[in-house]
Amino acid sequence: MPKFISGLIQIAAKKSEETRQKKEEERLREEHKRILQQKVEEYNLEKERVSGLIENSDNWNKAKALRKFIPEVEKCLKNGEPVPFIDGEENDWIQWAHNQADRLDPLKHSPSSILDDAEELEKACQRQSWW
Repeated sequence: MPKFISGLIQIAAKKSEETRQKKEEERLREEHKRILQQKVEEYNLEKERVSGLIENSDNWNKAKALRKFIPEVEKCLKNGEPVPFIDGEENDWIQWAHNQADRLDPLKHSPSSILDDAEELEKACQRQSWW
């Protein structure tokens, strides 16, 4: 009988150790999963930040180019040269062009524009099957 009880104790100890090992393996898997998820989140955030930086730089360069272009258009107008893409009041166009440069420039306050409503308009038009 003592051998039988000793055997049961050994089996129980082995089972207990196996259970402990399985719990530890599960804990390590969960920890690894958590670390991996954290790295993925950090990666995605950094990727988004870099993308935003590049977009801001591109928009700043576009605004800078517009600010060089607009005075050239003004020169043409002052010299009486036709500017085919201006189809209305010249002063209105010049102010509008300056506003567009400011809208692009990430370092300036953006004047409001109907373009700010693009998402809302797109959704409304989709509901009406226009877009």
